[in-house]
Formats: sequence, structure tokens, C-alpha cells
Amino acid sequence: MKLTIRMLSLLCLVVATIGGRILARHDDSSLREWIKYKKEYGKVYETPEEDARRFSLFMTANEQIKRHNANLEASYRMGLNHMSDWTWEERAKLSGSPRHDHPIEKLHEMKLGLDDLSEMKHLELLRKILIANPAAPLPAEVDWRQVPNRVSPVKDQGACGSSWAFATTGVLEGQQVVMNFSQELIPLSEQELMDCSDQNDGCNGGIAWMALQDVPKIGGIMGEKDYPYIAAMEGVCNFNASKRIMTAYDSVFLPDNNELALRETLAKFGPVAVSLNTSPNFYHYKSGIFSDPVYTGVSLDNELLLVGYGTDPKEGDYWILKNSWSDKWGEKGYMRIKRGVCDVGRRSTIPIF
Repeated sequence: MKLTIRMLSLLCLVVATIGGRILARHDDSSLREWIKYKKEYGKVYETPEEDARRFSLFMTANEQIKRHNANLEASYRMGLNHMSDWTWEERAKLSGSPRHDHPIEKLHEMKLGLDDLSEMKHLELLRKILIANPAAPLPAEVDWRQVPNRVSPVKDQGACGSSWAFATTGVLEGQQVVMNFSQELIPLSEQELMDCSDQNDGCNGGIAWMALQDVPKIGGIMGEKDYPYIAAMEGVCNFNASKRIMTAYDSVFLPDNNELALRETLAKFGPVAVSLNTSPNFYHYKSGIFSDPVYTGVSLDNELLLVGYGTDPKEGDYWILKNSWSDKWGEKGYMRIKRGVCDVGRRSTIPIF
């Protein structure tokens, strides 16, 4: 049945009225916050109804943030960002690592010995990294952002579950100059991995370990300038060997749930690709040392780049993570997270050259 112009006009009026009623429920300060938010993040909606729906989501997030920040004992602050008007389902899509539902084992400190490596692939590499000069103490803190050519600028994966691709390029970028592939760091192509990594599934998720295995099969990896990111799978692999920046020949898992081994690798090798459980509060993290003792999730559902560690006088030991949710999230795209939280360290990997 075709809609007449009169019926369409009436429908638009109803939608606008509903949207107006939703907005009218809130005071002027809330509306001012909404207008400011839309301007700051360039938010434009096609209909009044969509504007009202997004306003409702924004208010829910804003109230959660204010409640959290009112707790002066909290170790971190939350804040608005480009995801504050998203649904939970839209945020969950950012988690780009397949879920593995098995119980969290308590992270433990143990000195890595030969027996711990005897069954692991590429024993000699791990032996070299983790056991070489065992008497030498690890540095009290590490931050690869402070070292030239080890960490690229923060990127933005968009509304796509491709965190695995960004963790993969990040861990490769950390070795690019060290392994003499270039004289200065050239940001690598996540889109190539999206299109060409057969073991992974583009925006539907993947694992850095598998992507690193696929890199030599593809023939290497290009720079993001020559193979730009579009936050979707193109359906065809457009790898061009003449524009290859670097390659690797395999990948290796670090020992599970071993924070000492992870710190040793981070200090001696460089940035590490890690998986974690994404707490609901993770999305609006703004600053400080993240901790969510109430969260009981058991699934590894996101992949980030571990770039450092340190100790806070009040909050204790923490990791430094590089995310791929733009520099509008967290501490300019980074997070400090309390060690032992969100299962960081249960699955971590590095490339082999």
C-alpha cells in the first residue's frame, strides 16, 4: 500500500513528537550536554527519532560516568567519548577476538625454568628471550612509547571487530626498525590482514597469533598508506610484493598466565600482542589505573598491544596497553590497567623473524 503525502507528513509529525517528548523529559543542562557532545564528536542523525534514541543512550552512559566519578576512591576516571551514544551491541562488535569460554586461572609470579619451555614451539627463541642473563634484574618500569621507532601513532578501527589486526601490525611495527626492515617506523596495513589473512574473519574477529602465521603465506605486509584501512573486508586480497615493508616467518605464544615471563618478554623483546576480557566499564575509561574487581567475565574477547609496565605508589603494579579505538578514548588512546585484571597475560604472542 502506497503512503500518501498526507500520511507521510503525519508519520513524520508523530516521530518528531515522540522524539520531542523524550528530549523534554530532561532538564536544560542535559540538553546542553547533548548539544555539546554532538558538536564535539560530529554526531549527525537522519531523523528526530534517531536523535532521541541516541540521546537516551547518551544519557544512560553519562549518568553511569558521573556515578563512577563521584567515587573519589576509584582508581580511574571515566569520560564521554565517540561511543557514548552507541548501543551495547555496537560496542560489543569492537571486540575482535573469538571468545574462549574457560575459567580464568589466577595469574601467578614464577621464575621461568627450562621445564616450562620444554613442550613449547620455537624453544630456542623463548630460551633466548626469557632465560638469557637470568641474574640481571628487570627494569622497574618499561614504556616503549618513549623509544623512537617502536610504537606507531594510535589508530582507529571504527565500528569493526578488527582489534586483532591492529594488535598484529603493532607487534610487527615494534620490530620493524630493530630487524632492519626500514630506517624509521612505517605504519603497517591492517586492511591487508583483513583481506588476506585466511585464518581470521575480518570485522567478525580474529587472533593476532594466526594473523602472524598468515603474514609469510601472504608474502609479507604492506604499509597502511599503500593499502589503506576501510573498516570492512573488500573480499579480495590486494597484496603487492613490490610494496612490502616487512615480513615474519611465524609466531609463538608466550607461557600462559605467567606475568614474569610477559614482563621479561616486554622488556627484552619489545611490544607484545595480548588478549583480554573487556569489562563493560572499559569502553568509557578516561584516565588512571583501570580495575574492575566486580567484573567476572571469563572470555578473551579483545586484542591490544602491550607497550609497557610500571608501579603506582597507591594502586600498585600496572600494564600499559595501546588500544585501537582512536586517541579520543582513554589516555590519548592508551590505558594503564592494574596487573591481574581482565585476564591480561592469559594469551600473548610475538612474531618470529
